[in-house]
Amino acid sequence: MEDSCREDEVAKGLEEGAEGADVWPFLSLRVSRADLDCRQIQPLQPMYFGTDYYPEHWVYPYAGTPEEPESRWQRDAELMVAAGINVVRMGEFAWGLYEPQEGKYNFDWMARAVDVMANAGLQVMLGTPTAAPPIWLARKHPEILPLDENGLPMHEGTRKAYCMNSSVYWDYCKKIITVLANALGRHP
Repeated sequence: MEDSCREDEVAKGLEEGAEGADVWPFLSLRVSRADLDCRQIQPLQPMYFGTDYYPEHWVYPYAGTPEEPESRWQRDAELMVAAGINVVRMGEFAWGLYEPQEGKYNFDWMARAVDVMANAGLQVMLGTPTAAPPIWLARKHPEILPLDENGLPMHEGTRKAYCMNSSVYWDYCKKIITVLANALGRHP
């Protein structure tokens, strides 16, 4: 048999009391590997190797062109695949773009971004956008803002600009999550 399963030899050496056996006692299990050919071992399911991606940041004028403002997304998807990435997380800070005005939703751009990733062979984990409430919400309901150490409200428009104890915040979260799930939950 070829020397393709070097780990068998290492394990055998550790079992026989070779140097290092006392350092890694968990490797000294007495398992018969006589008939094991590591080239035949296949994982039961793929290992996910992912990244976060914010397609809303990669449009013209920051990337892309005036003619194709979202063109950078394709190149980024290609680079992710080349790096061995197979899953991408998107959307957790996009509430203000999903709902620029209360009750007015726009998920078209994210559907296009999901399509680009899916067409490249990437799975998409769509995050809930609740980590960054839109400015209009904080202005309408300043009671959702967290307080600093002096009891003064922090400013709207940043990530995590909400108080976890605010029932108003949670009510709006439920609305955006429900609408988002209905719009993109099965896309593509």
